[in-house]
Amino acid sequence: LYASVMIAQAILETDSGSSQLSQAPNHNLFGIKGSYKGQSVSFLTSEDNGEGSLYTIQDSFRKYSSYKESFEDYATLLTDTEKGNGKYYVGTLKKNTTSYKDATKFLTGRYATDTLYDKKLNKLIETYDLTFFDEKLENAGKIQSVYHQVDKNDTVDSIVAKYEISKDDFIK
Repeated sequence: LYASVMIAQAILETDSGSSQLSQAPNHNLFGIKGSYKGQSVSFLTSEDNGEGSLYTIQDSFRKYSSYKESFEDYATLLTDTEKGNGKYYVGTLKKNTTSYKDATKFLTGRYATDTLYDKKLNKLIETYDLTFFDEKLENAGKIQSVYHQVDKNDTVDSIVAKYEISKDDFIK
């Protein structure tokens, strides 16, 4: 899965973390309907009729005991062909796409009824540079980012020496 898409969905589905569904005691970060281990909560929700017109319904949403469970259940839903709907969401997998935009397009009308779902997700991904999280992190366990205030006398050589990194890593 694309981490950028997952993060964008969590931002969008939770209204940047402010929705009651996303907060304790519900912990549902992805607006997944139904029940989880027998637990659910009912909320009003807006649905798209497929032509851009919204209507409101009362529906049940999965209730989790932690955010960790919410993330794990989301990943299972999208990838597991036996426990989740992996076959239904096969078009969201990195191996079946050329970019996150293919995945967001595939989710539109499938994961969410919102006809503009992909455009909203893409905007969040671009605004917050979420593709950073899609890249395979190399040298796991090492610091991935450092902020350095460049001084007048700094050189590339002095900076890479200070942080003990290669010029290639510095340029990246």
